[in-house]
Amino acid sequence: MAGLCVLKILLLWTGIISLANSPDDMTKLKTTAPEPHVIIVSCEYSRRFNGPEVMYITQHGYAGDTLHVTAFSEHFEHKSKTYDVATHYHDKAVIDFLVFLIVLTSVAILVVIDSIYVLNRVPKHRKSRDVNENAMFQSAASLRSLKTLLLSAGIICQITTTAGQRITASSPPQCSYTVTSIKFGFQIDITSSTPRDYTINISEEGRPVTGKHITVHQSNQNSSHEIKHLKPCTEYEHYVTYLDGAGEKHCSHPENKTRTTDISKDDIEDVSCIPGHVCYRSDWDVSSLLSTTNVVGCDNKTFCVKPGYNDICSDFTTNFTCPTTSFSLTSIIPVDFLNTNEIHQIVSTKLPAKIETKLPPNCKNLSVDYTCWESGGVTEPKLESELEPFTDYSCIGQIKENNVTIKNTTAVDVRIDCDFNIIATKDRVTNTSIGWSWSTTSDKCQEVLHELEKLDKLSYDCSCGSTLSHQTHWSKPDKESSGRTCLVIGLKPFTTYTCEVKPIYKNIKRDAKQTPVTQKTDAGKPDDIKDLKTSQPEHNVIIVNCMYSGKLNGLEGKQKYRAELHHGGVIVKELKDSKCKFEFRDLSYSTTYIVKVIAFNTELESEPKTKEVSTFYNDKAVIGFLVFLFITITSVVVSVLVYKIYIKKCRKSRNEVNEDVMLESTAIYVNVPTPGWHHIEAR
Repeated sequence: MAGLCVLKILLLWTGIISLANSPDDMTKLKTTAPEPHVIIVSCEYSRRFNGPEVMYITQHGYAGDTLHVTAFSEHFEHKSKTYDVATHYHDKAVIDFLVFLIVLTSVAILVVIDSIYVLNRVPKHRKSRDVNENAMFQSAASLRSLKTLLLSAGIICQITTTAGQRITASSPPQCSYTVTSIKFGFQIDITSSTPRDYTINISEEGRPVTGKHITVHQSNQNSSHEIKHLKPCTEYEHYVTYLDGAGEKHCSHPENKTRTTDISKDDIEDVSCIPGHVCYRSDWDVSSLLSTTNVVGCDNKTFCVKPGYNDICSDFTTNFTCPTTSFSLTSIIPVDFLNTNEIHQIVSTKLPAKIETKLPPNCKNLSVDYTCWESGGVTEPKLESELEPFTDYSCIGQIKENNVTIKNTTAVDVRIDCDFNIIATKDRVTNTSIGWSWSTTSDKCQEVLHELEKLDKLSYDCSCGSTLSHQTHWSKPDKESSGRTCLVIGLKPFTTYTCEVKPIYKNIKRDAKQTPVTQKTDAGKPDDIKDLKTSQPEHNVIIVNCMYSGKLNGLEGKQKYRAELHHGGVIVKELKDSKCKFEFRDLSYSTTYIVKVIAFNTELESEPKTKEVSTFYNDKAVIGFLVFLFITITSVVVSVLVYKIYIKKCRKSRNEVNEDVMLESTAIYVNVPTPGWHHIEAR
């Protein structure tokens, strides 16, 4: 009996392996222990069992041991998922375990008895032939009985769908379907015993995001549904599902992949949808078959390709490539496909102006004529060759085919500013003027320079400025046969000036690239001496002073002032010094002189400043004369006095002698004065 039991168990597992496919794996398995003796196993199971749905559970050990949860179909066991779950220890768990052992013992006894009964009932000639089949059948029945007993023993497995439905019973699939490749897609035939809504799921192999999910209602047992607008020669994955009280179910099908049929030229037609595009319509999804990436959709069945600019006026070929087949469609692209916004218009940077238009090379009879208007002004239209510099224009081209206007280009702005380059060729310098000649060139306007000058639209101004004088002198240039010349006059001598030429177009000065002429004027006459003062500290000395605030207008030497003393048209004396202060000595007394003072540089001298100056009398001679005169007069007076004294003494002596004689001779005569004479006696 024991051998038969072991044999039945081995046959049981052999039958399970041979009769069923493995169910899909369980996902999101959860375990809880709400009571010390209860373990609840929950798992989300949203996929197929691939066989009759029978759930079993096995448990080994007690609190803290490993719990094994296994889901498998009636014919093939699922790979087990193992979790470590610890139950709460409780004496009730011991009771439950004893009950579990009793139940297992009872089941084993029943299996043994049942096996003996079956073997005894089968005839001997059939035992060897039917033993495997009967053992397998009985083992399955015994396994179902074991499941019922285990469930009744309080060990629970709840397997739920994503909607939370509990699955505790098994049932065979209630639907199946077939897939047939048709033109533009698939035909899905669903066979079902129950009218309900079904969802048809189709996606490209390996690309679930490209899937389609179509819900259909089936009222009859058999129904057909067409799924179109798929990609040709492409393998699709598919499955059909429905919902019942226990969650989502899958309809059975031997294969879950089917390939669509190939495409042909007849499946595509030319349509007009988007201007400037070649459009194709097909019930196939041909977007992935086009060899170009420049594809836009007009609707879900129409795809358009934009030809290139160079494809206009030529045959345009679109290639359709499928893994198993390929073909091409050719269309003629007319000139109407020309988009004026795509025309590349190149404006020249030189005068005369020229606008170059790049037209499609395959359009042989196209030309463009441009007409331009001055921006912001009410003027007559001009041709390209008539455009002037420094002016804003807006130009529009007329696209002509065989001299017939078919389209206008978009407006293009044109402005060309002349770049003047002025080169000085020679200098002419005096002490009050600077002159030079120059030539004018222009990279952008060289061809029209002469015409602009001839029409007096282009002129020039010359100017020289000095940083010292802070003044700018202007001059209008003169024309020469070889170019132009300028002579700026009224400049200051011996001063450095920077001179340049300014082009003028329509009375507006324009910039020019040039190297300014830096030139120093020649030396000139020094400024005149404004103030001259003289003084005579002595009667024959003249001192000359002047305060000079002018410019020498030339190179200064060590001496820059000269004083001349003139008398009778002759230079009596000449002095030079670095300061305007001179002293003339030892001059003639009481003499009138002419003093001239001159400022001079190394080349020229100023006009003389003159002044008449007279010396005084010779005071020393006068004093000498007076001394001499005084001495002379004094000498004369003294001499006279001495003489008179002498005479008087002499007379007195004589008188005394006479008296003595008369006394002695008794006065022989008497001295009587002659009448008429008076004698005054000196006293």
